Amino acid sequence: MKILSIVLGMLAFIPLLSSQSSQTPLAQTIAAKKAEGLTFQTPELFAILPVGGRSDVAIADLPTEVREYELLQLEEENLQELIHKSPESLTLSLPGNGRSPLEVELVRVNLFSEDFKVRTSQSPTPIEVETGLHYRGIIKGDPNSIATVSIFENEVRGLFSSSELGNLVLGKLPPSQGRSPKTENYILYDDRPVAARQDLDCGTPDDGPGYTDDELSYASIGRDANDCVRVYFEVDNDIFRDKGSVSKVTDYVTGLFNEVAALYTNENINVIISEIFIWDTASPYSGTSSGALLSQFQNYRKSFNGEIGQLLSYQASGGIAVLSGLCHPYTWARLSFASINRTYNTVPSYSFTVMVVAHELGHLLGSQHTHACVWNGNNTAIDGCAGFTEGSCSNPGKPAEGGTIMSYCHITSVGINFSLGFGPQPGSVIRSRVSQATCMQTCSSPPPSGGDNPPDNPTNPDDNTGDARCAGNEVVLTLTLDNFGPETSWEIVDNRDQVLYSGGPYAKKKAGTIVRDTFCLDDGCYNFTILDEDGDGICCDYGQGSFILKDAANKTLSSGGDFDYEDGGEFCLGEAGGGDDGSGGGGDCLEIDFSTATIQSYGDSQDQGTFQVVNNGKVLKLERNAWKAIMMDYNITPETVLELEFYSTEEGEIHGIGFDDNSSISYALTFKFYGTQAWGRLDYDNYPGGGTWKKYSIPVGKFYTGEADRLFFACDNDRYPHGGNSYFRNVRIHEGGGCGSALSGGNDQVGLPGVGQSTASVSNFAVYPNPTSRQLRLDLPQTDASSESLVQVYNTTGQLLIEKRLAELVSENVLNVEGLPQGTYLIRYDDGSEPATQRFTILRE
Repeated sequence: MKILSIVLGMLAFIPLLSSQSSQTPLAQTIAAKKAEGLTFQTPELFAILPVGGRSDVAIADLPTEVREYELLQLEEENLQELIHKSPESLTLSLPGNGRSPLEVELVRVNLFSEDFKVRTSQSPTPIEVETGLHYRGIIKGDPNSIATVSIFENEVRGLFSSSELGNLVLGKLPPSQGRSPKTENYILYDDRPVAARQDLDCGTPDDGPGYTDDELSYASIGRDANDCVRVYFEVDNDIFRDKGSVSKVTDYVTGLFNEVAALYTNENINVIISEIFIWDTASPYSGTSSGALLSQFQNYRKSFNGEIGQLLSYQASGGIAVLSGLCHPYTWARLSFASINRTYNTVPSYSFTVMVVAHELGHLLGSQHTHACVWNGNNTAIDGCAGFTEGSCSNPGKPAEGGTIMSYCHITSVGINFSLGFGPQPGSVIRSRVSQATCMQTCSSPPPSGGDNPPDNPTNPDDNTGDARCAGNEVVLTLTLDNFGPETSWEIVDNRDQVLYSGGPYAKKKAGTIVRDTFCLDDGCYNFTILDEDGDGICCDYGQGSFILKDAANKTLSSGGDFDYEDGGEFCLGEAGGGDDGSGGGGDCLEIDFSTATIQSYGDSQDQGTFQVVNNGKVLKLERNAWKAIMMDYNITPETVLELEFYSTEEGEIHGIGFDDNSSISYALTFKFYGTQAWGRLDYDNYPGGGTWKKYSIPVGKFYTGEADRLFFACDNDRYPHGGNSYFRNVRIHEGGGCGSALSGGNDQVGLPGVGQSTASVSNFAVYPNPTSRQLRLDLPQTDASSESLVQVYNTTGQLLIEKRLAELVSENVLNVEGLPQGTYLIRYDDGSEPATQRFTILRE
């Protein structure tokens, strides 16, 4: 780690070398917050990736340009705690092998205008999205550096720049081939050599006049510091297909913009996002060059919400903009185009994309290229990094300290140094043009989402939908993708077979990604159809995909996941659909039966442990770092109460329970009972230990409300040897009226039989061979075998696939499963007393 090890050690001496230079606005902000006494929290978000985890990283696939890097592991629990607390300021430490940590000092910022919205080509009504947490600041000890970090529910991205370190990128790595995705694997590296391999072919002509001395030396913004340039982004369909959902596109654009906005902040210019418009259907943009795509954008987009706008796409290369478009009377003159890159080979490459976006916006704000013959007060060039100059002036060569944003220096050995920003002259020109603008509005933005008082609604914590409301019936589709999104599509048609809404295909290898779409439909009957062109559905061979369509009263209209080519069906709304009050999850008291419930993994890579259903199906046992969930739709109201009994004989880090609407662990939604880690809601963190049952009654609705689709259970212990266990019984949910007498949980001493032991009468129930390919034999005591005994097979989403009487089997106690695809299933045997359930797997060559 030559560069990262040696150079980072020099940072302690930087203040002595740079004390004579004036502080940047970012450095001034950090100093001011410290002077106010603001506490900079120190979350431990990253650790060095252990040697044992490096097999999950495609190190051999890293591009040869990436020579100096650190491999890091994201601490998921600490991330969720940080999101919950949303501190105003923090010091983030990035560890390294054989060197001091890289520390960055950051303050939270807001990227959004007061009327910010996200819309799509399918949904003109603004869509509710989570906007993340965004921070800016400096590398500790270097007041001339730039640091940005954006934090989302499952991802962190960062960009750190200084003259000594270059442009360091912090981003998530893809898994090595043949391994499941690991959300916690990250890389920190200098991507200037990578950026040098990516060609910025900017099509903006340098045909403007030379700048005046006043423009070239404009130091002050000269207007209200609260005025902002509002930027409208339009995102092409290729980016949507790659990211897989509206929320993922929003995360990507806002994280990118945080890094772009930091560059403008250091020029004393405020830029904010006013709108993100996403093409989730085919877009009208098909040009093969940046100029053609800008022309199509200008012809199509006749008005937009913002002072300047930019189309983002993977198509073509480079970018193009209209020079000095700010406040231009014609809409077309206020637009630009940027061709961005998702990654370079296998690594995230942020700095090149940041440069392209900032560069093209810089043209709109008045700056020409630094190799244009318009600078220095005598119509000469600032640098010659392009290899030529625009005009008749001589080539001044390459700047030794590195290039600036409006240059082509990324294609040379000196590179572009983000800590130099736009440079003195282009920065002065942009400040001059912004200062004289007459179309800008005050920023007056609300504070960013998050904080010590989290939102009441776990599924919709931000409300950026404006005043738009559905005058008909609101219907929500929640689609969880499998690994083969390109095979998946869906549509909603009316009774005249007119397609009203449609979606897909989606990106490949996005298993677990959740796509949500909201529709507004009039009273009447409709047909929802979901298709899989390969005939294997979206569950369960290549991921736990599923779909659920619900109305505003939380009534399920259609759901599933395990099908062949097609699923769905008719549903009716309004008077045609009958009544449903949608209250509290659909019952006076919901009792959880572990013997019949489908228990699945929760928490993505956090779940490394095992579970058992014990004591005749009455008790759920978790151990060895397990996070599990039962899929169930429940509308949490202010009156919702969760009752249960909890037991543990070995303390781990986090033992608890909660509701959620996705598979990522959540600090704010977890009620902790026991454990060494102060994580989650601690109001019920009072289990005494000692292997005794303790009853809990949690008024969940006093802490959060909203629609949930699962109840999760935790026995977390990330630290080796991953000890700890959690037992849960008598789990019930009601709306404040109680459930009457307690369920029978068996003896207070918990037995430890294997998965599936249920009642004494069928305690010897077993199935073999397991795994199997075609047939499954049921091993039952002769006294239990009855021709009327029922055998049922379910998939892991709870869908009934096979139901037969024992007398209907192909031979004595043999069940034919040849028609089922590979995957994991549940077989349920009911002899008339109490049922027993076993898991089995189908594997084929």
